Parts: sequence; C-alpha cells; structure tokens
Amino acid sequence: MKSTTLLSSLNAIRAKTIGLFDRPDTIGPTECRELIDCLDAVPGLREFECANRLLDDLRRSVGGEPFSLRETREYFNAPASDTLVSIFSAPYAKPLGLEYLKFDLLPADPALSRYATNVMPIVLQEATDGLLPAHTVALFPENHIGMLQQPGDKIYYLINKFAARHYKLTQRIIEHLTTADSFREIRGASYEEIEKATVYWVWLHEYNHQRVGDLPIPAFLKLKSSRALAGLEELRVDIGSALILLDDAASFDGKSGFLFEFILAERLLRYGVDGVTFDASGRSSPSYDALSSYMFFNLLSKYRALELVNGRIRLLGNFICALRAILAEIRVVEARIHDAPLEQVREEMLDFVFRSLKAADTVNHYRHAHYDDMRARLLLLDVEVEMP
Repeated sequence: MKSTTLLSSLNAIRAKTIGLFDRPDTIGPTECRELIDCLDAVPGLREFECANRLLDDLRRSVGGEPFSLRETREYFNAPASDTLVSIFSAPYAKPLGLEYLKFDLLPADPALSRYATNVMPIVLQEATDGLLPAHTVALFPENHIGMLQQPGDKIYYLINKFAARHYKLTQRIIEHLTTADSFREIRGASYEEIEKATVYWVWLHEYNHQRVGDLPIPAFLKLKSSRALAGLEELRVDIGSALILLDDAASFDGKSGFLFEFILAERLLRYGVDGVTFDASGRSSPSYDALSSYMFFNLLSKYRALELVNGRIRLLGNFICALRAILAEIRVVEARIHDAPLEQVREEMLDFVFRSLKAADTVNHYRHAHYDDMRARLLLLDVEVEMP
C-alpha cells in the first residue's frame, strides 16, 4: 500500500513538472519552492536519501543560487540505496519530468573489469510513468535537468527493457527472417540468457564509446549528436564490442560466441525494424539506431558478407573479416582529427554515412527496402512493430 500511495503521489507531481523544468535558465525560486512544497507533502519520501539530495538542490535555488541538480547527480553516481528520484529531460524520451525509480543492480562478470566503464545495469522494479514506455531504456547523466555528462558519471541501463525487446522481437526476426545457418548460437535463447547477455552488451558498448577510438564520448558528444553521426557511432561501438568478445574469447568462459551473435543481432536486425516511426501520410522517420542498421546491412553487402535467400538474411563465411574491414574504415575517418579541422572531419564522417546509405545529403526520411519488407512480413506474423 505504501508503494502504491508513493507512486500515485509522485506521478501527480510529475504531471505538473513536464516541460516546466526543460530550460534551467528559466527556473527560479518560485518554481523550486512550489516543487519543494509538493515533495514535502508526500508521505515517506524523506526516507529516501536521494529525495533529500533533490530537496537540498531545490532549496539552494530558493536561496538565490543558480538552479543545479549537483547533489542529486552526485548521489546517482554513488547510490546508497535502490531508490532514486530526479528531474529529467530527454528529446528521445518524451515526456519526462520528476521521475522516481526502484531497481535491482545486476552483477557483472569479473571478466568485464578489464574493460572499465561507468555502466549501472539495473532491472526496473517500479517507476513513475515517464520511465515506463518501452523506448525509455537508459538514464544518462545529461538527462538530469541542467547537467552535462562528465567522465565517470554513472549511466543507468534498464536491462529488463532491452531483454524484453530481444525476447519478443529480435528472436522472432531470427526465427522467421534469417536463414537457419545464421545466428545459430542465439536462436531460441531463453529470457534468462538474454538478460545476462544484455549486461555484457551495454557494458562493452559504453567501454567502446568512452575508451576506444580517436573521438570518444563524452569529449566528442557534440560532434556526434546529429542523427546521421550518432548512427555511425552506434555502429562503431557495437562492431568493436563484438570483436572484443572474439579477440578476448578466453576471458569469457565459452560465452563469447553467444554474446557476439547477440550484439550483432540487435544492431543488424532489430533496430532497422523497430527504430522507425511513421507520420499520418506514411513518411518514415528513422532513428539513429535504425540508420546504424541500414548502414550495417549495406556495408556487409558491399563486402559480400551478407546475402538474401528468399528474403531471409544469411551471413557468409567472410563475415568476421568484413566486420574488421568496416571498423577499420570508420577508424580511418575518425583518425583524421589528428591532422584536419573538426568541421572537416565532421563532413568526412557524414560523407561516409551518405555513401554507406547510398543517400544524397539527408537521412531524415530515409527508407531501406529490405527493412520495409521485414516489417511487412512481421506484421503478417502478428509481431508488433511500428508501421506506416
């Protein structure tokens, strides 16, 4: 009963904060005072240390300091409990406002310790409404209102949401839209296996974002913030993660093949299918994740590492060699930062994206014939995906 009352109260407050705190420069003492009064009226909220940190941040603003969630973010970086609360905003996860979550932290394989990162792999137990949509799968430091990501800031990945998407959709794609000799190790994987694999994926994913390459994040986050270049970055880090699992297979106790296929299935198969939205006229709007799938398919086709057999994807024998070649191509472009101006590097990276997509100079409404076909086939199988 206590949890139900708490959630109901916080959801009511959340509804009042949506959009109100999107611009930190407009947040003044009045808004902070009103929010403090609302939070103080929630029974039991003061039992949670993170809520007290948030209230302290708000009180400083009431006292005349510029609005900042400094203490709240610090608590997220070293939580002493399984309960968190903050004020969030994200262009790809609307609407967000004051949000609360209760979670379980999943263990990570000690083998991952040599790939240092700041991932918090969690299973969401309960949350306010803004964190419930299926597409809201992570909380990044910059999602706290007014904050920028700093090296070492914790990133919370909602593992059960990733796992559910793979179990419900990616496994159906593998079953019906790839040949029987492709993705053999993960075909028919159990939910438990999928959830464990997701922890490896997000861990190595962030390691490659932050520690690998000439343009790491967050240092070059602004450079890679466009839809096209974010898609290229996602492709880079997932190919890099998959190759780590092969090259360091001895560290992963016989699991590397399964994990290798898991990461590549998500990047090649699922995002290109469900990472797209359509407006009322049927015009597509691919996410950066969908663009990464489109690039991946086209580049594998270029290297003759993928073919279609009766409309099903088959991975060919030179698949691993093609992965190394694609990653090398991306790295050559990024390495230009050492002898070319930033804007020139940006243009060369965009040129790589456009060439990979065989597009002109825009990706806003890009369509890919094979993923459209996959989407239509899944519809006939009663698999839920976004359709025009």
